[in-house]
Amino acid sequence: TATGGKASYEGMTAHTLWARTYGIKAASILISGADVTATGGTCGDLVSGKDNTRESYGCYGDITMTDGSLTATGGNLLMEDSSTGDRISYGIYGSISVSKGTIEATGGNTKGGKSYGIYLNKDSRFSGEAVVTATTKTESTDDYRYGIYVKETNLTLTVEDSANVTATVAEGANSGASGIYANSSYITFIQTGGSVVASAPEANQAGAHFKKADISGGTFSASAKGTAFYAYDLNLTGGDITGTSTSTLEDTMSVVSTGIKIETLTMTGGSLTGKGGEHTTLQSYGVYLTGTADVSGGTITGTGGHVFSEDRDVRSYGVNITGTLTLSGGTVTGTAGQASKTSEGVYIKNAILSNSAKIVGQGGISDEDNSVGVSINDAS
Repeated sequence: TATGGKASYEGMTAHTLWARTYGIKAASILISGADVTATGGTCGDLVSGKDNTRESYGCYGDITMTDGSLTATGGNLLMEDSSTGDRISYGIYGSISVSKGTIEATGGNTKGGKSYGIYLNKDSRFSGEAVVTATTKTESTDDYRYGIYVKETNLTLTVEDSANVTATVAEGANSGASGIYANSSYITFIQTGGSVVASAPEANQAGAHFKKADISGGTFSASAKGTAFYAYDLNLTGGDITGTSTSTLEDTMSVVSTGIKIETLTMTGGSLTGKGGEHTTLQSYGVYLTGTADVSGGTITGTGGHVFSEDRDVRSYGVNITGTLTLSGGTVTGTAGQASKTSEGVYIKNAILSNSAKIVGQGGISDEDNSVGVSINDAS
């Protein structure tokens, strides 16, 4: 058991001051059967007239685990002063290679800063019978909280075998929160097996947010009030992805309620299942494909949520494809929700279809009698 102490600025004279405290800090950490607990400490008070950066780390370093357990918790940084520097709490900072055992990482409560359950800065792999849980504490007042955050550098995060990964953020986080966040074209998320759950209960952003993902097996379940699962570039050859937007008509949001949103999709197998949330000012999408979608196998299933507004053109879509869909195999099924304006089961702007393509759509109840099962703007 290791606990960091209180870090202060005493004796420092630079304009920008750093105070860092660690439960464990090492270049490499090997756990092969032990039970390890690491807790970051707190930081000292503000030094007037300086930029004060305060950081607390539960466990800092490159971790290799073959068995045992690691519980790592970042310290709380809830100072009431008006410091202009960052306040950042990390459960784990570094890389992780785990084939068996349990890892529980929790970012601390922060005010005017950021909190990370796990912050990965190098290639990482969750495999075998590993169980990994990453979250943040509940008393933070900040929007920027992440279960697992992947640094914007050239690396891969791999989930395989029977590994079980859960990444969540506490309620109350909005604009910048994600269960898993890897927003760089240099980062690839790879899943060949196991199960992943990514959740941001009140977030307007995403339960899971990827720039590039390659999924060939296992299950991935994401949820958030805004976009549950987002990928700029997804290659899906197997496995099952589920995205659920949890917004209700009582929520006030400036983003659409989307189960799954993908910019570029290549799909030869597996399944995409998205459920849009409810909304009073914007659209609801079960599955929203905004760029090129090349589908030769697998199933895409989308369900739009209930949308209602007395003065806005709100719409519900089961599946909405605003780019070009090339469908040579597989099935696309969309069911729209109730809408005060337009309700469309499947909308496709441009479609290139083969004889084996299958599209099924069902419009929902429309207060203006504008319910459509399948709408294709241009097809060949």
